[in-house]
Amino acid sequence: MASLSKSTSSVKDIEIKEENEAGIYLPPVSILKPLQGTDPGLKTNLSSFCQLDYPVYELVFCLEKEEDPALDIVRELQKEYPQISIKTAIDKNRYGYNPKVNNLIRGLSKASYDLILISDADVCPDKNYLKDTAIFFQDPSVGMVTNLIRGKGKGALGAIMENLNLNFFVLGGTCFLNHYFGYTCVTGKSVLLRKEDLENIGGFSSVKNFLAEDQILEKKLIRLGRKVALSNHLITSNNYKRPLAKFFTRNLRWSQMRMQLGGIGYLSELLGNPILFAIALFILSSFSTFSFLALVSSGFFKIILELIQGKLIQAEAGFLPYLLIPLKDLLIGLLWFFPFFKTSIEWRGSKFKLKRYTELEPL
Repeated sequence: MASLSKSTSSVKDIEIKEENEAGIYLPPVSILKPLQGTDPGLKTNLSSFCQLDYPVYELVFCLEKEEDPALDIVRELQKEYPQISIKTAIDKNRYGYNPKVNNLIRGLSKASYDLILISDADVCPDKNYLKDTAIFFQDPSVGMVTNLIRGKGKGALGAIMENLNLNFFVLGGTCFLNHYFGYTCVTGKSVLLRKEDLENIGGFSSVKNFLAEDQILEKKLIRLGRKVALSNHLITSNNYKRPLAKFFTRNLRWSQMRMQLGGIGYLSELLGNPILFAIALFILSSFSTFSFLALVSSGFFKIILELIQGKLIQAEAGFLPYLLIPLKDLLIGLLWFFPFFKTSIEWRGSKFKLKRYTELEPL
């Protein structure tokens, strides 16, 4: 958790003027929300964006079909929050292979403001989210801001596993890379950027055939000479009743993405999984007493470590889910090997070959 507290100092590298409350930089923002279908808690997540403490912003919900059940929730929000500018962008055109980017292309055509926030459907922020994120754009050299993410929710084994992985490996890894290497790992759940910069790098159309559109946008902005900032404002990813199969497929896809983007750096991920090494030692030593003690010790150490971090980030998971950490690390460790043998992905009903930098080629 030390990584988390240290990473927050990285925001000081960006020159932000100190102003009083009345003079805080709060430009208008267009929030693009790509939607497809409904998940448990969707209305709660979307409602939280109608309650942000921010002077001027709009919500643009992006969908492919009028028949999408998520549209019913959007219409409810329009009635419940008439003071919020809520738009819909719906068309059936397929612009590329990435369905999320297709939705973003639809939404951008309806966006009124220069600052564009990309936000996934499972995100549930608090009221100060936009204030703490948009303020980075006081520095004109900043081209993109992303946020730290914690996972919440229960009701299924897959949801527990997803939250444990988000709250330690993803959050901790993001902080570690940012603090020690100055690298900002952009997460597509929350990305804020300027429309002008987006147009200068070719718009969303330039990433329509990539799986990791967030990472490719980051690379393009850096080549444009823009800084990428990490906000220490935690946003919540709600994972209610997520089945274990969905946890497997999602994290397999993420492993494939990280391998294509990270290259040889992907190998370093194993260093953060001592339980996997302890299990391998236990098997290779023919189940010796020493290796068993090493396995128990590593499991106990990880449980305590992740429990402390979970408390500090207010994950609200209780105690019992942390007992599943050895199982979570074993599953994540096994998934780590899959990208070396599997170069294709199945995503929302389509099958693709995954090429360098996560470029998609239909199969």
